[in-house]
Amino acid sequence: MYQTKSSNKAIIREKTIRKNIFCSIVFKGLSIIISLLLVPLTLHYIDKYNYGIWMTISSILVWIYYFDIGIGSGLRTKLAEAIAQNNGHLARGYISTAFYVLGSAMLVLVALYILLSRLIDWNKIFNISHSNSPELNEIMFIVITLTGLSFVLKLIVAIFHALQYSSINEFLNFFANFLSFAFIYVYTQIMPKGNLALIVYTFVAMPILIYGIAVFIVFTKKIKFLSPNIKYVSKKNIKELVGLSGNFFIIQIINLILYSTTSLLIAHYFTPTSVTYYSISYRYFSIAMIIFTIVINPYWGAITNAYAKQDMNWIKLAIKKLMLIWGGLSALVLLLLACSNLVYNIWLGKEISIPISMCISVAVYIIMFNLNNIYASIINGIGKIRLQLYTAIIQLLIFFPLALSLSKIAGAPGIIWATSILLAITTIALGWQVLLLTKRSSIKIINQ
Repeated sequence: MYQTKSSNKAIIREKTIRKNIFCSIVFKGLSIIISLLLVPLTLHYIDKYNYGIWMTISSILVWIYYFDIGIGSGLRTKLAEAIAQNNGHLARGYISTAFYVLGSAMLVLVALYILLSRLIDWNKIFNISHSNSPELNEIMFIVITLTGLSFVLKLIVAIFHALQYSSINEFLNFFANFLSFAFIYVYTQIMPKGNLALIVYTFVAMPILIYGIAVFIVFTKKIKFLSPNIKYVSKKNIKELVGLSGNFFIIQIINLILYSTTSLLIAHYFTPTSVTYYSISYRYFSIAMIIFTIVINPYWGAITNAYAKQDMNWIKLAIKKLMLIWGGLSALVLLLLACSNLVYNIWLGKEISIPISMCISVAVYIIMFNLNNIYASIINGIGKIRLQLYTAIIQLLIFFPLALSLSKIAGAPGIIWATSILLAITTIALGWQVLLLTKRSSIKIINQ
């Protein structure tokens, strides 16, 4: 009887995962197409100079979005645990606490920025003259203020992941991109003179609008019984959520430093041309990373659910399936490597010749990133991330001297090899932890 019940739950998980993967691929593909169409449309509306300003602003926003103090990741795991235990009261407590903590933090940070904004000259920071962009400070004031609201509303993303509806997030992202495209197209028809502020506000406001509508529908129509309420906020929930979220936050920041400084290090120690080679290679090979990320996203919530029910057999089976998919995508990366020169010639013309050493280093990095992603996602879903935190700190301490040493031996690709080596070490550590967790090991560091 128990085995049949367990088998039925496993079948439901598999169906949910397959449905999420299929829908995510569809919406992700549509979103990529819209993103590609947005580039020439936006360039047509504003000139290259202003487009460069928008790209700079968007890169700052990417950094800012990492500073949600890990609340999103913490909520994703804790909420999935509560749902697996059929504990609606606890689930509502985690949701209420997440909105309370992140909302309070954003309110304080936005208020602080408003007080200090007069002291910040964004034209000077961006090295842009006031005559070329006189409204930049006003634009950044509104953007950063709106970003605080966006932080809070984007908690719905973690909630959808925890409920195992990850494909809805891809739909929301697609719809926000579609609305941005539609609005900018209208601007080109009725206001042919380019307006940087209008472009920036559109790109920033559309996600807020979409996530705001999603929050309203979810908490007033679909899962009203889980809607955030101040009376469900407790010190115990804050301690549990912030404790896990704090560890996630540190890991996120370390990963941000490691993976976003590659271009800076290559530019610093070599030339901008080397950065171009790296960027093109990364964009080419990252198709395997994008596909694998879509596949593995639904597994986080499913792993949390299975571990809460101690369904270790399903977790082991999930690992085997993910390893098979990883093997197939690794073969795809090797095929892309073999065809890289031909593809580059068709894509970019014969003017740009990317060294094979750069292609190999990026290909290996993509393969290692995907492999590490399997074990990191399982550990994140289980919520035992202390070992991952320690390995991330060790990575940070080792990365810069290792990257510098290997760059002297292998040139610019040496910096990428350093990242791959550290990923291999982390993968071994997390793989060992997953193995022991599935065997119900009592080792302290494994269970923290």
